[in-house]
Amino acid sequence: MHETHLPVSDQSPRAMCHHYTTIDELTESERRELLDEHDEDELREEHTDEELVKLGLEA
Repeated sequence: MHETHLPVSDQSPRAMCHHYTTIDELTESERRELLDEHDEDELREEHTDEELVKLGLEA
């Protein structure tokens, strides 16, 4: 599996970049932030069809 980086907002007490291996590791809030921070083409390059569906995108 590949590791992807998720930018986390300045309000987050966590580090600026969250490392995750699968979409399942992300909270709903982190998933929304991922969608806000990346365009659909970027997401399609980095994620499997199954992960895209979990993000609410069409595979």
